[in-house]
Parts: sequence; structure tokens; C-alpha cells
Amino acid sequence: MHLKDRASKWALLAGASVIAALATASYAQAACTPANGIVTCTGDNSPFTVTSITQTVIAQGATVSGTGLSAVTLNSALANLVVNGTASATGAAALTVQNGSPIFTYDPYGGAGLPNGTYSYPYLYPNGRATIMVGQQGVISGDTGIWIERSGSNYLGGSSAFIDNSGLITATSGSAIRGPSGISGVSYASITNQASGAIHGIAAPVGTISNAGLIDGRGNAAIDLAPRYDGFFASYGTSTIANSGTITSAAAATIVSQQNPLSLTNSGRIGNSIGGEAIHAGSSISLTNTGTIEGNVVAIGASTIDSSAGTIAGDVLLGSGDDIIVAALDANNQLKTGITGQIDGGAGTNSIALTVAADATLTGTPLLPTNFSLLRANLANQAKLTLDTGFDGTARLYVSGAGTLLNQGAIATQGRAVTAYGFGYPSPLGMQNDGSIKATLTSATDAAVSLDGVALANKGSIEATGGAGVLLKSGYGTALANSGTISATGGAAVLFGGGYGSSAALENKAGGVIVLDEAAEAGCPCE
Repeated sequence: MHLKDRASKWALLAGASVIAALATASYAQAACTPANGIVTCTGDNSPFTVTSITQTVIAQGATVSGTGLSAVTLNSALANLVVNGTASATGAAALTVQNGSPIFTYDPYGGAGLPNGTYSYPYLYPNGRATIMVGQQGVISGDTGIWIERSGSNYLGGSSAFIDNSGLITATSGSAIRGPSGISGVSYASITNQASGAIHGIAAPVGTISNAGLIDGRGNAAIDLAPRYDGFFASYGTSTIANSGTITSAAAATIVSQQNPLSLTNSGRIGNSIGGEAIHAGSSISLTNTGTIEGNVVAIGASTIDSSAGTIAGDVLLGSGDDIIVAALDANNQLKTGITGQIDGGAGTNSIALTVAADATLTGTPLLPTNFSLLRANLANQAKLTLDTGFDGTARLYVSGAGTLLNQGAIATQGRAVTAYGFGYPSPLGMQNDGSIKATLTSATDAAVSLDGVALANKGSIEATGGAGVLLKSGYGTALANSGTISATGGAAVLFGGGYGSSAALENKAGGVIVLDEAAEAGCPCE
């Protein structure tokens, strides 16, 4: 939906929390009238500063405008502003959120509760906090729409803001909502854009963004998350975006997270009108996409991407760290990721992860993307995953959870072929091999198949070169019942690991063949 289609659909959300005030409000030359605990501004008004906790409402049809200074400055421990009319400025931000001036006091703990701010004798440097609600017909417009900062006299107190927009927040150039980068305690705690709302870009440190409307960065990133530093924990906290609307731009990237880890859930649309990146994460990203993402997704740190129920029409390019791409099974019993372009895991041990909650079959040759070496299968609800006779796997398989893995196909790998890990007693995870498993190894203490807390019934063949055939670790329920063939060259056919007190059980049934190149060992330092 275009912005012009939204202009008549801006809806006001009401309600705010009120706590103790630092001072009273000052409304210089403003036609603002207090009544019933609310200050309402009507008509045309000059700029003013809010220094109290009293809710201030710019009524529909009213204007507050400034030239060279903000229309409204919110300077309070808990400022509360509702914009149903227009707040505008030329040569400044329409709204400025900041903390108050230092308070001289010898006893910052003299009042009820802890002091709201930072005390450095003999001054209390108060924190500033603002709640800003923009109604359906509300407009905030300036060189910048909303700006957050520390006031010039208060370098220790923090500033935070909560924005709930159903109207229009815009700027004559650049992003509409802005803030400084990497200053501890100065950030937008949350920005909510309702279905009728439009925001022309966000470039600031933000904790949480929820969008059901339109965020359009125009020639800039729609969302550019500046570093948000937590001085108390000495870390960069995770920023969260939940999108069910539209996020778009005509910039190099639509969503940018400069330094903070990013958690992004998308059920709407994220696009880039000039073919740039949809998402660029300077750290890690956890992305769950059930909607549409148009453009490349780039991340530097260890990331998890789940677009198995959505579409990413572009490349997914990942960096260092152990990355995970979540997959599902399609109608042809083959892996699908929902990613139409190239997938490159970069450095690290990168995995394709499949969750199986009902009986399913995997067939064919799963070709893992570039720089991916591990196929993970997590079984749930006692589901059975069958690798059928058409399965031809060349990647290491890691299986866990609660259910059964049945191999009827062929697995042949460089390095370990299968790791199966079950947690609990009795073990919730079982494995049966009716097909063939082959592994070429580089260590006598490695194995083609490693079991920990898993019972394996081998009716097919397991063959290892350069290591062991089966490694039985010490988890409860670890067991091997063999009626097929297990052979090893350069290692033990069956190797016991996890110490001499291992509870693993071995049974060679009628017809079972275990070809020993070396004697089975106990207590090996096996991984």
C-alpha cells in the first residue's frame, strides 16, 4: 500500500503510564489548556517544552511549529505526548527527547524509591523518558521528525523513548527518526508502527521495532540500527524487529544492523526498489521469515536463517561463525530452504537443519550449499525419518531429539558419517540402518557412526577406512544390536568411549559380522 493510500487511515492508540514528576510543564506562547489532568493544545502554537509527567495532547487540526528549534522538547522523567494534529519544525527536529538538568542534592535517596538517574556528588543527573503517540491524523515533520539526545548539561543521565505511531513521521531529508550512535543509556526503547502508520526511515539505536504499516527509507535505509551500548553490562544488546507490514527503501540496504545482534521476524514484505541488499547485519542475525524478502541477506557473525515457510528472493551470504539454515521437506521429499539465490555459509561449521515432527521421508541427494558440511535432523513427537532407497548422502548427518532414524539408502562421507545423540533414559531416540554407511576418516579414535544415548539396530553395512566403524559412548541407553556387517580398516570395528565405566551394550546377533582390524578398545578419549 502506498503512502497516499494510508493518509486517511491513521488510527490513535491511547493510554500511557504516569509516575512522579520532576517539574511542571512550560508552554511558552502556546494555546494549551490544562483540564482534568491533561493539557490540550488547539489552534496554532509556538514551540514549547514539556518538563512534567502530565499528558500533553496536540489536538486534531492544531499545529505546533518551530523555526530553528524543535516544536516540542520533551524534558521529563516521564513525558507523555499525544499528537493528533501537526508538530513541525524548519531547521531542527520537530520533536526532541532529552534528559533534564542536574539536580543539586546531598541526599538522592531522600525520596520514595531509588533515584531516577545517576548521582555524582553533589548532583543527581536525571534520566529522561518520553512516550509519544501519533494518531491517525497526526503528522510529525521537520528536518528530522524525532531526535533523542542527552541535554548539554546532563552528560550522565540517560534518555529513552517509546513511540507508537498510527500517523505520519517524516523528514525533509534523511531518516525521520534519528539518534546518536553508541552512547550508553540513549536509545529508543521501542518503536511501534501500526497498520495505518508511515515512517520515513529510522536511523538510531533501537531496542524493539514492531511494524504493521509502512517504513520507507526512501533514499536511505528504512531501518539503520546504530550501535546500542549497555554500559552496565558492557555489551551490545540484541535489537528486535517484528514486521507484518512493508519495509522498503531505495538504498544500498533496506535494513542495517551496524553492531548489535539482530533478531528479525518477518511475515510481511521487506524489499529494495533498486536491487540492493534487503538485510545487512554487521553482527549475527536470527531470522524467521514466513513472508517475502526481496534482495540479499548478508550477516557477519554466527547466524540462524529460517525461511522454510517463506521466500527470500536473493542470496544469503554469511560470514564467520557456525551458521544454521533451517530447511523443511517439500512435496517431493527433498529439502527446501525458501531461498531462491545462492547460499554461502562462509567460515565455520555450517549446518542445514531439519525439524521432523511427524513421520517423513527424505530422498535423493541432498546437495548442501557452499561452505555447509553438516545436515542436522531434530526429531520430535516420536516421529520417524526415513532415508529411503533413493537417498544418496555425502554430508555428515547429526540426528537428535525423540523419534527414530531409519536409513535405507547410502551415506558415504569424508569424515564421520552419522552422529546420533539421545538425551534421557530410556533413550527417546533410536536408529536403524538397513542401507550402507561408509566413512573415510583420519583418526583411529573417530568413527563412521557415533552413538551417545542411542540404540542402533544395524541390519545393513557400516564401513570405515582410517578409523572405527561404530563408536559407543557412555550415555544411558547406548547400544548396538548387529545383524549386518561392521568393518573397519585402521581402527576398531566397534569402539567403546567415555571411560571404563561405560554402560554401552553390544550384541552381535545371528548373521551379524564384525570384521576386526584391531581389538575393540575401552576408555578411549573419543569425541
